[in-house]
Amino acid sequence: DGDRIVYDSNQTNFKRAGVVGNAIRDNEFNHDKSYRDVMTGVWGVAFTPVEGLSLSANLGVTSNVSRNNYLGSVFADGSSVDGYAQATSGRMFTVNNQYLAEYKTNFGETKHNFDIMAGYEQYKYKYQYVGGYNDHLFNPFVGELNNAKGTAGKDLSSYTDNYMTEGILSRLQYDYDGKYFLSASYRRDASSRFAPGHRWGNFGSVGAAWLMNKESFLESAEWIDLLKFKASYGIQGNDNLLTPGGSDAWYAYADMYSASYNEDTGEYSTAITQKGNNELTWETSHAINVGFDFNLFKNRLNGSVEYFVRKTSDLLFYKDFPLSSGFGTSVQLPTNIGSVMNHGIEVNLDGVIIRNKDLEWTMNANLTHYRNKILELDPAYKENGIKYSNSILREGGSIYQTYMYKYAGVNKENGAPLYYKENEDGSITTTSVAGDATKFECGTTLPKVYGGFGTNLSYKGFDLSAQFSYQLGGKIYDGTYQSLMWTQTQAGQNMHKDLLKAWTPQNTNTDVPLWKDNMWGDLSQSVCDYFLTSSNYLSINNITLGYTLPKQVLNKANIGALRVYIAGENLAVFSKRQGLDPRFTTGLGSMTSGSGRNGDYYSAMRSIVAGLNLTF
Repeated sequence: DGDRIVYDSNQTNFKRAGVVGNAIRDNEFNHDKSYRDVMTGVWGVAFTPVEGLSLSANLGVTSNVSRNNYLGSVFADGSSVDGYAQATSGRMFTVNNQYLAEYKTNFGETKHNFDIMAGYEQYKYKYQYVGGYNDHLFNPFVGELNNAKGTAGKDLSSYTDNYMTEGILSRLQYDYDGKYFLSASYRRDASSRFAPGHRWGNFGSVGAAWLMNKESFLESAEWIDLLKFKASYGIQGNDNLLTPGGSDAWYAYADMYSASYNEDTGEYSTAITQKGNNELTWETSHAINVGFDFNLFKNRLNGSVEYFVRKTSDLLFYKDFPLSSGFGTSVQLPTNIGSVMNHGIEVNLDGVIIRNKDLEWTMNANLTHYRNKILELDPAYKENGIKYSNSILREGGSIYQTYMYKYAGVNKENGAPLYYKENEDGSITTTSVAGDATKFECGTTLPKVYGGFGTNLSYKGFDLSAQFSYQLGGKIYDGTYQSLMWTQTQAGQNMHKDLLKAWTPQNTNTDVPLWKDNMWGDLSQSVCDYFLTSSNYLSINNITLGYTLPKQVLNKANIGALRVYIAGENLAVFSKRQGLDPRFTTGLGSMTSGSGRNGDYYSAMRSIVAGLNLTF
């Protein structure tokens, strides 16, 4: 009948939560349409001109073209500009070439086995973008730029990014009698992210292994099926530098400017947006791995133990300019600033507990423990480190080191929050004004150990499996909890039940301040160690129950195999606080970014699936 529902847009006196606009209205009248065409192709050829020599060439191409149209309706959030339209289009095109030559020989059935490989590879990336915005739509239902007739808000932009890497590579593998193993590799790579003269880097590795169970001194150890000692050292390069805004820094070596034009004077002007660094070069990682692989007791206990050290040097980083430079705080310098080291141990175990004609029960477990230490920073940061809103990078510390206000509890007399303050003479006192408090290092979020474990059980056609993951000894900033404990006078705001523990004249033995507007004082959205909590968790990743019908039943129907099953994925996560998911996060966070910087993402979706596998 042509009638249209009119939605409230916070223009009445109706009390609602502190939001802008009307989500139901915007969802009905605004339109967001996306289109994407993707083509991926892989071609290859290989031939063997002589025995032992193989030559191959491979080509991979990806084309990804996207288009987006957005209509901000005059009947929704575009009412102030008579409706608006946005249109963007992007094209990504990549080409990867690889040419390899490999030669294998054992020198005429000797115990010496060689595998030699050499090659060249090249990767090219191009991204092209064009986009526009305009308002005042002639037809309120068409979100195309030709339908938008405004002038003051019109905006058009386009750009093209290019990136290329290329390199030569080689590898040598040798073993003697399947007992002693040696390997070496070398590659020389270039990246267009760096200036000419600094684009090439040299990388490689060496490794050795010893199959100890083949030695005569272990022949009598029948309980050892395999015992291998292994060690390796390698150098790897990284050119993946991101801008402070999080986008790829394709041209980090070059000065970049934004240009503007003044129609009144007819003159152009420029402003620097990036100061390039001609000396910027590859970030390099030096890794040492030493360990054992073993199979014991007729393969009933299998596993590996490995110790690793990884030192990363010439870290890629955007460095602040001093205020005296004249560049301001919006321009930073890409540079190689220092080094960091990780070292730890990894253990993997897989064992058979029971194995007989009808029943088999196996278990598996793995754990990783490592520490992280910053060895060196740029001289400009040696004294005070690099301080962020919730963390600090300093020599001798960890890249996961927290830096925030320390909570001192509640003033038992009036319920005001208290924070620790370091005075000029070095003494520590408390204050109820967070702005006067001092930020302290409050430990690292890095867990002491993390890993997983699981079990498989099969009995007369039935099978049951379960897989779990865990983490112990770390911390996470629960910014979501902070937002639920940060009360204001806005209607409709969620609150946490822990607010019921707030200070009252009758309840002075508590760590929750007096419940009132801005109950945490002027802390506002700043980080405080009160909201730094344990990141320990246990996750039920998968449970599967199945049944395979006996073959004698299936043979009558000419069916090879039939199995029915039901499986659950991501069934539950048990953590310090309900709703807190410490997985997939470094632990650092804030009230606005959420728990562990994970506030913009949902936890992994729980799913339950039933099905059958049928083979003829």
